[in-house]
This record gives sequence, structure tokens and C-alpha cells, in this order.
Amino acid sequence: MPHSLDHLPDSKLLENFLRLEKHNQAADPQVWRDMERRYGASIHSRVLFLLTRKHFNPEEARQHWFNILEHAEAMRLALGREVGVRLAMCDYLINLVHQIRDPLLVEGDTIRQKESSAYRDELTGLYNRRFFNRALQQQVAEAQRFEQPFSLIMLDIDEFKKYNDVNGHMAGDRALAEVASILATTARTIDHLVRYGGEEFMVILPRTNKQEATVAAERHRQAVEQHHFSGEESIPSGKLTLSAGVASYPHDANNPTDLIHKADMALYSAKRQSRNCVATAGPERREHPRVKHVAQVDYRLAMGGHGFHQGVAGWLGARRVHPAFPWRLFGGHRRPS
Repeated sequence: MPHSLDHLPDSKLLENFLRLEKHNQAADPQVWRDMERRYGASIHSRVLFLLTRKHFNPEEARQHWFNILEHAEAMRLALGREVGVRLAMCDYLINLVHQIRDPLLVEGDTIRQKESSAYRDELTGLYNRRFFNRALQQQVAEAQRFEQPFSLIMLDIDEFKKYNDVNGHMAGDRALAEVASILATTARTIDHLVRYGGEEFMVILPRTNKQEATVAAERHRQAVEQHHFSGEESIPSGKLTLSAGVASYPHDANNPTDLIHKADMALYSAKRQSRNCVATAGPERREHPRVKHVAQVDYRLAMGGHGFHQGVAGWLGARRVHPAFPWRLFGGHRRPS
């Protein structure tokens, strides 16, 4: 079975390609057949994305890549010198198959710096939600291809709003940065650590089942609990802590949206239990599926009401329309802080 490309981050893959090209080995088809056997067919789409920032599906990318290698050999014979795979790739994608129509020549370090800032949270230095959405989609595809589990941990700082209100937003920002630093220390190198929004964090754990992810979540929780945050004694619990929810693919969900939802529900459960704990996703408690339904009703206010009024009642997705307040939506869940 091929090794997952999770073992090979973008920087390392690009470094390997540049080294192959430097030693005139990047144009050798056998080198890429060996890479494919080792890492799977998605190796070609990964390399093409790193070089062009265009997405190709694995089958299309493989066909393009070996066509580029043939084109590099044809150019070498025509010009009587080595031309390099990147030059052949430009000619192939621009002039032969017209996959690139408005090319720009940009130094690699420049674009990597810009992309790094686009995928990083400015305050904590962690990956941001934009990166998370892309990485989670890729992780699902990898897990499906190699039939391996992976897990998601959603973390939330307990009573953070109260901490912010008492100590001020600058102290809150410092606490967020400290939590991020702690999580980065306790996460594995192959994990994707993300500031999901506000005081929420996400961790994508490749090739990790729910039991292993629960152990990892507990490790994160304990590390934050053991850290002293300035001003934490001012909140009701006297300690700034984390709650965590764990969900796993494919046990809890087989697509990104449902997996996030399951992790969110698990986190909600941890908040309801006692905070500063880890909860895992479980089956839905509802016996029958909820359906969207809204009906016109006549109602009268219980206190001081005179006569009947018209309104609507029912469920809109996860939100309930209250008959006495037809302009407001209730329901769903509001996670405790």
C-alpha cells in the first residue's frame, strides 16, 4: 500500500522536486512511477498544484504530468540541451493544452510568503479557517483512497468572554496566543492545528481513530489546565481551561460538514457536563429525523392578551418559529461559554 502524502508536506515535496531537477532526474518517467508507487497517484496533482497553483484531479494530473515529461524530452532533442521540466511544463500548459491562459513569472519565495500569510491567523500564527476548509477536504479524499481513519478535535476556551470582559481584550489576545503556543507544543508534527474562530480551535489528526484522538484531546486539555494565565483568578472558575469535542471519520461521519457538526455536538456536550473536559461524538438522540415545517396559526398572548393574532409556528431546519413572536427565530443550540 502506498504511503499517505500526509508524510510529505508541501515544502518537502517541492524541495524534492527541485533537487531532482537540479540533478537532471525530474524528467525521468521512471522516477515518477517510483514516486507514484510510494505515495499514490495523487502525487502528480500535488506537484502540479505546487508549480502552477492550479487544481487537477489525480487522473487528469497524471496524464498531464507524463505528457510534460515527453514534451521535455522532445524539447531537449530539438534544442540540443537540457530545458528542465518547469520550462517544458510552461510550454505544454500554455501553448499545447491551453490550461494556463494568463501566466505570470513570479519568484517562488514571493508567492510562498504571500500564500503563507493568506492561510495563517495573524494573532496566533496558526492556520486559519480558509486553510482548514481546504485541508479537511483533502484529508477526506486521502482517507477514502487509503481506507484510513482520521479524527477532528474541536476545542473551545471555557468562560473566555468573562475573562475578556474582566481583563480586557489585550489580555484576551495574549491568552489566545498562549493557548495556541501550548497546543502547537502538544500537537504532533503531522497534525493540522487551526484557529477556527474567536476562542475556538480545530485539530485535524491524520490516520488517528477516535480513541487515539481522545487521548490527544486530553493531552491538550491538561496542558492548558496546567498553564497559568494572567488574570485567570478573576473568572468564576478561577482557572482558564479548555473543553474539547472529538469526532472521527468514518465512524461518526463520512463528509466534512457532518464531521464538523459531530465534533461541535461533542464539544457542546463537554460544555454542558462540567467544562474543562473531553467528550466524544455519539449517535443522534432524536428517534425520528426533524423535517422543515411551518404552519399558519392563530394565537392569543397568555398575559394581557386581547383577541387573537395570526402567526406561524414550526421548525425551520434547526430553528423554531415561536407562534407568539412570529418575527423571531428560536431553537437550535447555543453552546455555553
